[in-house]
Amino acid sequence: MNSPTQLKILSAVWRNPGLSRSELGELAGLHVNTMTRTVDALIRKGYLREGASGQSGVRGRPKIPLEVDPARTCVGGIAIAAGGVEAVAMNLLGQPQGEAEKAAASNSAGIAKAVSRLLGGLLPKNPLALGVSVTGFVDPVSRRILWSSAAPAAELDLAPLLARAGETPVALNSEIHALGMRWLMKHVEAEHDDTLVVTLEDGAVGASMLIAGRPNRGCVLGGNELGHMSLNIETARCYCGGVGCVERVFCTDFLHRLGGRGSLGEAFAEPALSAPARQIIDLVALGVANATVFARPHRVVVAGMPAHNARFRDALERAWRRRLPAVFRERVTLSWYETKATLSAETSGWLAIASVLSGSDGRAWT
Repeated sequence: MNSPTQLKILSAVWRNPGLSRSELGELAGLHVNTMTRTVDALIRKGYLREGASGQSGVRGRPKIPLEVDPARTCVGGIAIAAGGVEAVAMNLLGQPQGEAEKAAASNSAGIAKAVSRLLGGLLPKNPLALGVSVTGFVDPVSRRILWSSAAPAAELDLAPLLARAGETPVALNSEIHALGMRWLMKHVEAEHDDTLVVTLEDGAVGASMLIAGRPNRGCVLGGNELGHMSLNIETARCYCGGVGCVERVFCTDFLHRLGGRGSLGEAFAEPALSAPARQIIDLVALGVANATVFARPHRVVVAGMPAHNARFRDALERAWRRRLPAVFRERVTLSWYETKATLSAETSGWLAIASVLSGSDGRAWT
């Protein structure tokens, strides 16, 4: 789809489902004839559909609401992470169209082979765009993975692989920025603010700084590496080579070093938090507070494993606020993003959805 008018209408319906043609024309500022032709074309292509007639509209005619057609595969998502590659086809509402395909891969050659095979499964569906997420850092010009837990021993050139997409736009970014876009597309009221999205998983901590609705670009593609912020504490050595990384603190191994038992998730689920669990929460809160003071966002959003755990949430927010200067405690809000499959091909697909609805060719998200 390369018509700016079609993209404008598709985006308007996505954000405002249920509008009639006349309401959509007023919102988009388009002549009724242009609106009719555009909507009809989008319906023929399967991107929009008409809902059931509602209350009477202009001159007593029934209002026919428009909505995004959930049956149409519009985007594809590919996630490259430690252990393998995952791909899924999705509609513009972010709903998977079938099961995600997975391919195990432990080195650069395996990743290249897996990406090529999974791309071959997505392209025949004629997606409007592809979203590709990578854990680690990627050169935005050459599209070469520079450093990643997915292929820690070698660099990997993604350019020849992604070239297979042909004219299909490819939005490439880190997995945590993909999560940030997934959150933002579901909270469009925050698109003009600065938001720090933090993800906490056992042994994996990341952050995405969204500046006025756009991922922080920087000199390389990658998350804002909260996970590799170094604290003055002895931990197991991280794959980045450092000691004291926040993601080496937020893990089961460090819990055991402190004398705790079971897994990290089990420790946070106990009726009363143990001393090792409280120490981990306090150290992670220190890292998040430092990132908050440095970035000065309007809000901090925390996703991942403990987002469903009220006891952990309360403890982390108290520790985080305690470490913030008063000026930030009064202005920065903290909320929790409870969602499944935080770092996955499904999340990667939201990079593509964002690029389609913004009218971008994908480069805006790389």
